[in-house]
Amino acid sequence: MNIESLKDDLITASKSLLKLARNTTYSSINDHCLYILSEGNYDTDNFHISRKIRKTKNDKKTPQLLETLTPILQNIYDDLFSIELYIYHAKKNQTIIEILYYLKDKNSSEEIFENFRYPHLHSKINIPFWLSMKDKKFDINWEHKPYLIQWKILKYRFTKFLNR
Repeated sequence: MNIESLKDDLITASKSLLKLARNTTYSSINDHCLYILSEGNYDTDNFHISRKIRKTKNDKKTPQLLETLTPILQNIYDDLFSIELYIYHAKKNQTIIEILYYLKDKNSSEEIFENFRYPHLHSKINIPFWLSMKDKKFDINWEHKPYLIQWKILKYRFTKFLNR
């Protein structure tokens, strides 16, 4: 991936992400994609807390076309370490993809990033924490259903309590 092929690489990774989502979830995934842009944070101690904070921020963002967000990524391309694509929300008429980017850590030595001439590009799906069987299909929008998350936590704690 280089700066000239960034948009094409993001389109290819988006298609790969949609295919992955269709294979691992029972949700309806639409090919019409809009995007939101988020900066990743290396300072997080707890993944679940950082996910909640990021979701709260993303809820306030307006999804845009990839053509609108690509120039922003091209402007910071030299400082990019990694780009991760996630399905943020799958709706009936559109799929919102989050572009989560990580910048090179300014506090680290340059030797760490010397071997990485180009940013990494990954397509990922957030799997629910209660899913013990990774081959089981799930709802891609589980992060947008707080009642479901609370129910699963309660169920887990109750089961753990009974098995003491």
